[in-house]
Amino acid sequence: MSGSIFEPLAFFGAEDRSGLTGLRNDVTVTSTWTDSQTMAIELRPHDRFTLSPDVKVNILDGEAVLLDLQTGAYFGLNKVGAHIWQMYGEGQSVQQAIESVCQRFEVEAARAEQDARALTEKLVERGLLTKLANS
Repeated sequence: MSGSIFEPLAFFGAEDRSGLTGLRNDVTVTSTWTDSQTMAIELRPHDRFTLSPDVKVNILDGEAVLLDLQTGAYFGLNKVGAHIWQMYGEGQSVQQAIESVCQRFEVEAARAEQDARALTEKLVERGLLTKLANS
């Protein structure tokens, strides 16, 4: 598979289009998030997450739109990003999600890990996922 398995995120009305792996670029996001708000998140293979109860999800044709009810921001995930989101919702670990992406989408492990970690970090930073303490 050539190219990125994830598409970048588009910020509505913002200048920063640096991209967010795992999120679609054709879904408008109303957010005032800036790079200065980025937190350092340590991710380990066995880490697990809980989905925010303030996020409503609609999945259509394998892609997902996430609506953060607290901020009004919405995010689009392509098929791979939506798959990772669903894996976390089922209680799967980072490593299990990466392995599943490799199998389902025929992606090399290094690329799947890089992109899954980048997506996971951004979802945690934006409060859409919370890392479980005992994972």
